[in-house]
Amino acid sequence: MRTRARSLAAALALVSALLVAGCSAVSQPIVTRLPSDGAPAASATPSASASSSASGTPTTSARSSSTPSPSVEDADDCGGQARTITASDRTIVLTGQCPLVRIEGNAVSVDARGASVGAVSIAGDRIALTAEAIGDTTVDGNDASLEVSSVGALTIRGDRNAVTAPGGGGDVVVSGNDNTVTAPVSNVTVDGQRNRIG
Repeated sequence: MRTRARSLAAALALVSALLVAGCSAVSQPIVTRLPSDGAPAASATPSASASSSASGTPTTSARSSSTPSPSVEDADDCGGQARTITASDRTIVLTGQCPLVRIEGNAVSVDARGASVGAVSIAGDRIALTAEAIGDTTVDGNDASLEVSSVGALTIRGDRNAVTAPGGGGDVVVSGNDNTVTAPVSNVTVDGQRNRIG
């Protein structure tokens, strides 16, 4: 009976040691997932495409199912057409005449310094736009950053947005909190807290 108990105890100790060693011997990768715009993933490799929306407005989109590539640049010549950007986690470079630029993705950086931009509509979060003079602009999102030489009328409906326009701007309407507009502006209407305009 003693040998059987010793054999059972030795077997149990060996199995326990193997279980503990098996749990700690292989390290698992840490995966960080960022919020996306809800678009389904097309493949494991980022792809970009340009097409027309139902309204006939050309769109630029990019999807990635695994690793976002914010450093990948997509060049897009507006060619006198309105542009809708639905990409997420991308850098887009616009050139040419862009009468209207709509940015509907998340975590998008748009460099439009080489473009002539009319109106701008932002409906995504974490958008960065760099441009020369832009027309009337609406920001319906959070954490956007606009660095422009001047801006037309500006409407902000969101939180923590920053607009810098040293050349000035038109009327400003802000409905949100913690927004900053650094520009000489005309009329200002503010509904929110901790907004800095001027």
